Amino acid sequence: MVLFCTCMGYALFMLYVVCSFGHIGGLHNRYVNRKVASTLYLPKWDLYTASPQTLVSRLYKVEGDKIMQVDVRPFVPAYFFGLDRRTKVLAQEVSVISSDTALLNTMRHYDVIMEETGDMKAVLQADTLMFTTVARKEITLLNGKYLIAMYDPADWSRYRTDRHMARPMRVVAVNIIAP
Repeated sequence: MVLFCTCMGYALFMLYVVCSFGHIGGLHNRYVNRKVASTLYLPKWDLYTASPQTLVSRLYKVEGDKIMQVDVRPFVPAYFFGLDRRTKVLAQEVSVISSDTALLNTMRHYDVIMEETGDMKAVLQADTLMFTTVARKEITLLNGKYLIAMYDPADWSRYRTDRHMARPMRVVAVNIIAP
């Protein structure tokens, strides 16, 4: 019964999207039009996948002299296997910092070479980092000292041969405060 209702709801939603974006004159009214439907459904190719040129970012929390990786994968027990949506907000807040080129150019960055899943404590010491203070209205969940490691995504041949090769990363240290 639940599967049937879910499938019917999805089918009705897709029918609404098709009628909204299609050129059917008799069905268009206040709510069945392109403007309303585009707020509910974003028709673009990277809706579910990232662009292959997008930088990969990893988030690390700094507490005292400890550097701990923040897990932003959604389907883990800490986030109730995807039911808790905080990971989406965390990922968007990290992308606010990593996509702002003017901010990144003014920040001190550390160039390191390590594996994707490597230990950041082995490469950087937390007490020698210079943190840049960031206060943005878009950032609501992150508060405190963080490291953001940014690197280019691996190409197909690297993933096919060895995913654990050392790669160059650009690490920035930020101290996020409430605006």
